[in-house]
Amino acid sequence: MIPLYALGIASLGIIVADVLVIQQTLVERATPEPPRPAATTSAAPPPAQRESAAVEREDPGELPPPEPPPLKPRNDKSKNRKAQTVEQAVSTTCSTGAVDGLSRQIVTEARCVDPRMFATVPRRKNLVTPGNVFLFLEAPARDQLLQVLDANPNRTMTVNSAFRTVAQQFLLDRWARSGRCNIKMAATPGTSNHETGLALDVSEPGTWRAALEARGFRWMGPSDPVHFDYQGPGAVRREGIDIVAFQRLWNRNHPEDRIPENGAYSEQVEARIKKSPAAGFPQGAVCAASSARPANKPR
Repeated sequence: MIPLYALGIASLGIIVADVLVIQQTLVERATPEPPRPAATTSAAPPPAQRESAAVEREDPGELPPPEPPPLKPRNDKSKNRKAQTVEQAVSTTCSTGAVDGLSRQIVTEARCVDPRMFATVPRRKNLVTPGNVFLFLEAPARDQLLQVLDANPNRTMTVNSAFRTVAQQFLLDRWARSGRCNIKMAATPGTSNHETGLALDVSEPGTWRAALEARGFRWMGPSDPVHFDYQGPGAVRREGIDIVAFQRLWNRNHPEDRIPENGAYSEQVEARIKKSPAAGFPQGAVCAASSARPANKPR
C-alpha cells in the first residue's frame, strides 16, 4: 500500500514537469526563426533596368529570348499618312518615319530572334537625336559611345542615324538610286552596318572624330564623313537579323506566300517589302524559336 504522502509528492512532480514543458514551449515560440538566405536566380534583370544603367555590360550568351512588348508607334505628325505601302513611301515622303510602324515590328521581332542584337542607348544631356532614329547599338558599341559622351559633357553630339531596319534601308537605297531626298549614297539593304547596330551617323564628325576613334569607332572618310563604324573590342557583325525578322513577320501574315527565313536579302524579299504596309502588319512580333539564324561575322 502506497502512503498518501508519497502520492502527493508524485503528483507535485507531475505538475512541476508540466510547468517546465509549458515554459519550454513558450520560449520556443517566442524565439524568432533565423532569417533564411535569399533565393538566387540566374535570370537577367528586366530590360528597363538594364537600359537605365549608365554603362552596364551584358552577358548575352546566357540570356533567353525575351518577350518584349511591341514598340509603341511614335506620335510623328510629319509622317506622310498617305503612304500605305513601303513602295508608295518611296515617292511620297523623304522621311524613314514613313515606315515607322513596320520598322518597330521588325525591331521587336529582331529582339525575339537574337536578344544580343542591340541595346538601347540611354539618354544623355549632350546627346541629340531626331524623332525617327532608333537609338540602338550593340552593347560594346553602346558602352564606348557613352564613355565618349560622359567624358565630354560640354559638347553636344547629334546622331542622325544608329540602328536601321531593312525597310528603312530600302527607302534610303531607292532614294539614292533615284536622286531623291538629297540622299547621295546608301548601302544595299542587307549590307549596311546600320542594320547590325555597329554604325552611327554624327552631324559633327570633326568635333567627335578623335574621341570616337579612341574608343574603337572608325571614321568612314570623306566619301561619307558623318559615318562611324564600331570595330573595337566585342564587335560582332550580326548580319541579316533584321531581314530574318521581316521574313518571319511576312510569313506570319502571309501563310499562303511563305519565303525562306534565312536572313538573305533577295528579289523575293524586296518584292515583299515593297508590298508591306508601312504602318505595320496586322500580326506583329512573336517570340518563338527560329529554325534558321544567320551566322555571326566577327569584325
